[in-house]
Parts: sequence; structure tokens; C-alpha cells
Amino acid sequence: MKAAVRMISAALAAAALAAAPAPAPLRQRTVPASLLPSASDLPAGWTPAGPPENYDGEGLYGYIDGGSEIFLQYDFRRVEVGRYKKNEAGRTKDITLDVYRMGTPRDAFGIFSIRREGGERRLDLGGFPNWTSPEQAAFAAGPYFLNIVGFETTAEDTAVFLRLMGRRLAEAGNRPLSLRDEGGPWKGLPPESVQEDSIRYIKGPLAAQGESEILAAEFWAFGAGTEAASAKYGPDGRKLVLIEFEAVPASLLDRVRDVFAEYLTEGKVEDGVLSAKNVAGHVFFFALQGRRAALVFGKTDESAARSLLQAAVTPR
Repeated sequence: MKAAVRMISAALAAAALAAAPAPAPLRQRTVPASLLPSASDLPAGWTPAGPPENYDGEGLYGYIDGGSEIFLQYDFRRVEVGRYKKNEAGRTKDITLDVYRMGTPRDAFGIFSIRREGGERRLDLGGFPNWTSPEQAAFAAGPYFLNIVGFETTAEDTAVFLRLMGRRLAEAGNRPLSLRDEGGPWKGLPPESVQEDSIRYIKGPLAAQGESEILAAEFWAFGAGTEAASAKYGPDGRKLVLIEFEAVPASLLDRVRDVFAEYLTEGKVEDGVLSAKNVAGHVFFFALQGRRAALVFGKTDESAARSLLQAAVTPR
């Protein structure tokens, strides 16, 4: 009897297995095609100094410990690192290429933008925003941010790698981000007298604090949906930070006034505009209109600062 039961159980198990759908094949992790140049693509005299390195997610801490958090706030996905060398006139030149894949083209432009001041030397890269110097260069293309760091290099060394990578990223189908066509907080920046190459996209608490300590307070909610754009204006370089809230913090003007009192002097409120100065004589103005706020500061005269503030908060 027991033998018969075992035979029936085995038969039922075999039938169930036969009726069950075939297991789905295991999915292999897709490794993105490398955007780094191969040895045959390198400029004359340059050779790879080692195999490429790859870091993703929080693995970025293992590559740029101490500077990775701001990349994560711009939705960092991965970075591919290439190292190259060239022996010339008895010395060794070194270049490191970092190709960062960010979440979106906006994120790539953002992490690029906060690393420039405006006025740097630029190359014609078909519309890709960029800057270059003898030992460093950078640009943004689609969702990629490229950083070039050189040692014992010249301006031409970094420029030739910048052009090479610009071509490679364009050939891979990446396009420049059009600030005037793409929706974002920069759309509200007044165009008159703006220094276009100083425009920044501010996302996350660290980038906000980098603009001004005034923006370091938690109530701004830069880690919870608040975004901003900044730019320099006019020959004196006065700075405008245009802030867009998902939800305006309660008692915002009072909170900003408290922060002004902590860092600045001569604070006052007139017609909804908060103003103050710092010890260096720089003026600060703040105003709120709907879900948009503007902060203007710099070594400029008060009338120019007020005019820029008014233009920033006036609906277009």
C-alpha cells in the first residue's frame, strides 16, 4: 500500500513539473558601452596608463571620498575613469578622464554648472557647455558630465582631449541642453545683462550652500523638492539666485530675516523686500512672489540690486 502511494505521489509530481511553464532565463547585467577612447583613438603620443575603472551608486565614495555627496544629490548613476600618459621632453604628463552618467541632462548640466564661475575659456563644441584650463576642463552632454584633470599638462593638452570627448559623446547621440527651451528654474532668469556662462542649476542642500550660507538653512527644503537657478549680472557680477518651491515654507520672510540677522547687519523690511549688508559692504536683497523667491547679493549699488530683484519676481 505504501509503495502504491509513493508511486501515485511521484506520478503527480512529474505531471505538475511537465505542466509548469519553463523558468525564465536569468537576466544578465547589461554593461554600458565604454565612452572612453581606445588606444588607437588617443591623440599622438598619449597611451593608456592602466585599465578603465568603474564606480556606481555609493561606490563613488571609494573614488572621490569627501566630494561624492554632491554628485549623489544630482542623481549620480555611475562613472567610468580612464587614465592616460605621455612622455615629453623628459617629463611625464598625466590626464584622467571621468565620464559621469547622471540621471538626466538637467542633472549633468547642474553638476557641470556649479563647478564654473563664468568667464572661463571655452571651446566650440557644437553647443555643449564647457570650459578649459591648462590642468582641468569639463563639459556636459546629454546625461553625461565629463571632467578632465591633468598633471604637467598645457592648455592644448586638455583642449585636445575635450574636443575628442566632445566628438565621441556627440557621435553617441547626445545633444546639448537648451536652457531657454528646457523647463526649469533658469527659465525665470531675466535675460537683460545676464552672464550666460555663469548660469547654474541648483539642486540639493550642498549646491545651495555653495551659493550662499543664507541658503544653508533646512527650511529652504533643497533636499525635498526646492530647486534654484543662479547667474551673475552686469559688469559688477551681482548674483541672482531664483528659487522655486514645491510648497512655500511657513513664515518664510520671518525665517529669512532671522538668517539675515545671523550673518548680516542693517537688516530691514520695506514693501515686502528684505535687505541687509555684510561686513564687506555687499548688499543682500530678498523677496517672495507666489512660489518663487529671489535673492540678490554682491558688491553693487542698491538701485541695481533692487532692479534685478524686481525683474526676477515679476511674472513673465
